[in-house]
Amino acid sequence: MTGKVKLTVTVRHDLAQELDIEAKSLNVSRSALVEEAIKLLKKKRLEESLKNGYQAMADENLLAAEEMIPYGSEGLDEE
Repeated sequence: MTGKVKLTVTVRHDLAQELDIEAKSLNVSRSALVEEAIKLLKKKRLEESLKNGYQAMADENLLAAEEMIPYGSEGLDEE
């Protein structure tokens, strides 16, 4: 999507103040800062999902390796 959508949101007063402070310090609009926050949230969720997936794969690989250990040392038993 290339267009913009106008939204109305309600947030706590202190968060609105933080939004204004951050937007001003970065010299961007509230909208630009909210867009960036949403992008960062999506990126963080993707990274967490990838991390969990890689960890699950590592766990599976460790189990498979542990199951194969006896077969890998068979040649050593013949001496």
